[in-house]
Amino acid sequence: MLGLGGALVVSAAVLFAATQSWLVAITFVLGAGVLLGGVMLLDRMRAEPATDSNPASDWSVTVAAIERTGEAIAITDRANRMVCANNLFLDSFGVSAAPPALPFERDALEAVTLLARTAWRDGSAALDKVAGLDDSDWQISAQRAGRGDDHLIWRLRPIARESGADLGALDLAGPFGKMLSRAGIETAITTADGVIRAVSTGFAERAAGDDRATLVGQDFVSFLRSDERDRIFFAREGRGGTPQTLVDVPLVDPETRAAPAGPDEATSLMLLIDSGVGIGSGWDGAAQAGVAQL
Repeated sequence: MLGLGGALVVSAAVLFAATQSWLVAITFVLGAGVLLGGVMLLDRMRAEPATDSNPASDWSVTVAAIERTGEAIAITDRANRMVCANNLFLDSFGVSAAPPALPFERDALEAVTLLARTAWRDGSAALDKVAGLDDSDWQISAQRAGRGDDHLIWRLRPIARESGADLGALDLAGPFGKMLSRAGIETAITTADGVIRAVSTGFAERAAGDDRATLVGQDFVSFLRSDERDRIFFAREGRGGTPQTLVDVPLVDPETRAAPAGPDEATSLMLLIDSGVGIGSGWDGAAQAGVAQL
């Protein structure tokens, strides 16, 4: 730097000696100084690394921040493209499912799509319960976020459905079946083809003469017969037996409204009720039975 300054002074002195004009010498010094300053400024700008006022987003940090137990989280942009998601979301829906295009039934999918529109418009929206394709429902919320409000943060919390009881596993041979038999109600569980899966001890005794007989695998109707008046009797008891009222109770889970699948699954609880048991029955012995109960 000092060398350049000295050279500039010497050059100005030589120029003055040659021209005998201070104006020319001063003009030379000023011009050379401006040129030298410009060169130094360019050199400094080239040496300093360029800084970006808006650096690219580091989504790996975001993924680490949204990793939560029991909550599936995904972030989508204005084009409904998923930019990141946590492990629970990916495990539940896969990498190709970007909200609101989730693998739901049509009605649920329409509800989630409407939720997305509301969130873009109002800033946030939520659904308390959306039916999934598996044994879980989902509580879903979406919130607008980002520097330009150009992203949606989706939060999905699974709601486990309570599994209904195994209706085909009723213990008819136990106290429940014996209690019904004592009241004049014999019970059996059958498949859709009418094959017996289980019977009460009372049913086994009246149908086969042995209360220890299981009768599993036999046709339910083979133990019954009807007369010309379409009254139902136990075949073993014949006309001397008590007419029966047959009630077919479908084994349908009240939570899912779906019957068990498969030809070997229990689908019906058969109730054979002695006609003289209920009050108000039209059979001749009904009045006496009713009076006894009263």
